[in-house]
Amino acid sequence: MPSPIISRDPKTLAADPSFLGYVCQFIDPPKSSGLLPTPDWIPPDGSRLHPAFPTRKFTTFAQPDRTPITRHFETVKKTMPDGQDVEFWGFFDPKIPGNSYKFPSDEIRLVEGQIFHGLLGGIKKKAHTIHWHGIEPTSQNDGVGKLSMEVGGEYIYQWLASAAGTYFYHCHRNTLLHFEFGMYGMLLIDPLPPPRKDPAIPFPPYPAGGPGYVRRANTVVKYDKEAVWVLDDVDPLWHLLDHDAAMSSCDNLNLDANGNPVGVNFTSGGGLNVFNPAYFCISGVPHPWTRNLPTDPVNPGVAVQVKAGKTLLIRLLCGAYSLNKCVMEGLNAEVIAMDGRVLGQPPFTKYSRPFTISAGVPFNLTAARRFDLLISPTAAQIGTHRFVVEFQHHVTRQVMGIAETFVNVVP
Repeated sequence: MPSPIISRDPKTLAADPSFLGYVCQFIDPPKSSGLLPTPDWIPPDGSRLHPAFPTRKFTTFAQPDRTPITRHFETVKKTMPDGQDVEFWGFFDPKIPGNSYKFPSDEIRLVEGQIFHGLLGGIKKKAHTIHWHGIEPTSQNDGVGKLSMEVGGEYIYQWLASAAGTYFYHCHRNTLLHFEFGMYGMLLIDPLPPPRKDPAIPFPPYPAGGPGYVRRANTVVKYDKEAVWVLDDVDPLWHLLDHDAAMSSCDNLNLDANGNPVGVNFTSGGGLNVFNPAYFCISGVPHPWTRNLPTDPVNPGVAVQVKAGKTLLIRLLCGAYSLNKCVMEGLNAEVIAMDGRVLGQPPFTKYSRPFTISAGVPFNLTAARRFDLLISPTAAQIGTHRFVVEFQHHVTRQVMGIAETFVNVVP
């Protein structure tokens, strides 16, 4: 079985004979995306690929070789359980017929070793960016506002999906506000299948909801069902603010002799120092609708159903500004990855390994943290098991609200 890919250097990755297929070396600058100059540019049509590295690996997958994934900006109003409409912002794929923005933004799913091209467009008024959280691209492709370009029209980001895991992407302009507005989505990188793959599982990228394969320590293991749960809290007053609220407090600062800002009043620019969430969501679904199955005809929820003897993979992201105290009742969960990084993968076995959270034992997540959980229920655990999240104030730890859903284990 091929050894896991540790290096993030694309040249080393491409030259590894144990890698199933090859990726292309980044070629030397300067070059252009046709829109704005970017470093390490490989055109989506493959016209300037390094001749020493064939690209057969990409043609085995469902999506075309290096075709850009497109994200356009859009706003939407979402009706909450109390009847109030709240405005959200985000990204969606306009190439899908009839598609529009949903909170959170459309998921992006890639394959380990793939060269990613992401076109951000549809920006007609004020600038936005996309930051690929947990990925390590060049600064021009990282989308961090004021450290790289902010997009007012179109731009193509490029980077190498060098490590399978659970990541996410989000706007990084006026980050605190735009993230709260819902400008983020999941970014999942699937591993290649083992040499003796299950013929019932297609080649990656794996279908949303499963089945598929995931990295666990030094192996690749199968899962039968997948749930992607994003924990989020919503303050409706923030969703009435302007695109640049509070940014004026951070621009053109007067600094004292020690480099500290003088006379900054963060409350004057929009009050982002006060956060009082009224709605508590899992994957964009507000509680109590979170309790429902996704197939509910009126208010689709996020509860998941899995057969006894099968394996459930839960990808958990904290998109909240409060501290999240999570409890899985009745089922043990093995943590196989944290913040996109596989636990127990050489050469880091001295410092990490997969570990089990026993049923009913709480664990905490803070903003942007991710846990990948494997759950293997037995016949003795057939029934309904609660997953409860307490949203606690980040200073006082007062519980501001909860979100609850279920894992239903069936025969």
